[in-house]
Amino acid sequence: MDVQVWVTPINEDEARAKQITNGTWDGVAGITWARDGRIVFMRAIGEQVDLWTTNPDGSQQKQITSDNFIENHPATSPDGRYIVFDSSHNGKKLWRTDADGTNPKQLTDGTFFEAFPVISADSQFVFFNTNRSGAIELWKVGIDGGAPVKLSDMFAAYPDVSPDGKLIVVFHVDEQNHNLMQLLVFSTDGGPPVKTINLPNTAGPFQGGPRWLPDGRSVALDIQLCGFARRPPPGIITRGSIPGHRADQRFSLKTVFGRSGPRSVAYSGFVPGSD
Repeated sequence: MDVQVWVTPINEDEARAKQITNGTWDGVAGITWARDGRIVFMRAIGEQVDLWTTNPDGSQQKQITSDNFIENHPATSPDGRYIVFDSSHNGKKLWRTDADGTNPKQLTDGTFFEAFPVISADSQFVFFNTNRSGAIELWKVGIDGGAPVKLSDMFAAYPDVSPDGKLIVVFHVDEQNHNLMQLLVFSTDGGPPVKTINLPNTAGPFQGGPRWLPDGRSVALDIQLCGFARRPPPGIITRGSIPGHRADQRFSLKTVFGRSGPRSVAYSGFVPGSD
């Protein structure tokens, strides 16, 4: 099974999506849009896992990290200056480079697992998951590093920051309610969740994570991996219910939405039945 990066406008039929990479494992563990319209994604070539960039039409593909470590889950700063990602260098830690991949800087340290970074709207903080307190929880650290700050006291995975920078959506497993999958919405200042949305009992944790749509009013999920029925809960949009998109055409592993310029969707996926 080969996995590539695809791009399509939100209001286009998914059958017209354009495949823009030809790797064997592109974007599975990370894909995002940069401020200048480029797409940043992870690419695995053999045992080498690095970050690459490409234009939305697939042109000018460029490798931006090249080392013996595994770089995943890139996040780009809204001001266009940085890329933050998790790396196996010195354990599972957060690192930052300039937008062109130069000037690498380690942002977190210690012996903890730290991953899934997203950057605040003002480009000053990185929100991420870590097990510093035991469970996977939501923390933040400055864009230049420093002492991380805990934002939640509960399991909170795969964060994403709303376009206005005020809210963070995460996955949560309610262990007191038969491991019910939920979406929790937090203020970026931390504290208890301001909203809880129960997901269908067919939903399960997966790589893609919830993603805010550009209007900041809805959250999107990848319908195939969640196993949603065709009618998701109120306030939730699945890829299968985005206008023009049909969930039975292509298996999506991770979806991200452009927030500047064309309202486009980039995702890592494969065609069912392909080798």
